[in-house]
Amino acid sequence: MKTIKQQSAFSLIELSVVILIIGILVIGISQGSRIIKEAKLKTAQQLTTSSAVNSISGLRLWAETSLEKSFDANEAINGTIITSWYNTNTQDVNLNGTRFQSVSDRRPIYINAGINGLPTLRFDGIDDYLLSSLPLMATDQLTVFMVCKRSAWVSRATTASFTNVADGGDGFTPTTFVFSSEASAATFVSERGGVGAITTQPHPGNNKPYILASIFNGTNNILYLNGSASTTGITSGNFLIDRVVVGSRIAGNNPNISWNGDISEIIVFDKALSVAERKGVEAYLSQKYGIKVN
Repeated sequence: MKTIKQQSAFSLIELSVVILIIGILVIGISQGSRIIKEAKLKTAQQLTTSSAVNSISGLRLWAETSLEKSFDANEAINGTIITSWYNTNTQDVNLNGTRFQSVSDRRPIYINAGINGLPTLRFDGIDDYLLSSLPLMATDQLTVFMVCKRSAWVSRATTASFTNVADGGDGFTPTTFVFSSEASAATFVSERGGVGAITTQPHPGNNKPYILASIFNGTNNILYLNGSASTTGITSGNFLIDRVVVGSRIAGNNPNISWNGDISEIIVFDKALSVAERKGVEAYLSQKYGIKVN
């Protein structure tokens, strides 16, 4: 009996040691995951502050999700609704700090581990959107980049609408621009309102992150998906843009068809970027979000 009791006691000691070791391993794994996540975010911040975007002229809007100044500190928390997404334009002090805003019941959610494990904004496909007013852009040239990941297709939903308040904000007049409208689940559409200049790209599908760019050079409109060019749409005349709506199509000055998915970055220039400039921005976005470009 004595031997049996000793063996039982020894087994309990062994069990306690095993439980202790498991606890230490769990803590270590948890801390290791946190360190890796923090390192990835720090790398993304460094890529952002040193990217080609900072040196390309004509920057009007740059909203991204990795920098501390992109959001109010009390909202950059996983699962929190976002009231403001700040323009981090590094070239114009009058634009830096302007922001996208939303009404109380139509706000996207901050997700701390979205595309490539980095923060993102999640739009519900029902009524979420963000809206920003800008000084008037009267130009026949325009370049827009966005990094997104669709969760589910919503007919004619749009990742961004570029409109003018005075014309009713419908996105269907020649001075406006609809970016990444999804008339079908299988295609993107980049379209100048009312006059065509339509270009299309095959959609990669749900839950697949991508980099999309549209460049109007005064004559043509070309849409780029992960660096690959679409067919050319013909365009002419000036845009008159003083408002950008992210996450929704707009009609009668009201966002009306919301997009379902994650949006991590939007960059707008009031000129047509050169091939070298476009590739420089795409290389930055590719490295930051782990998306291969051609």
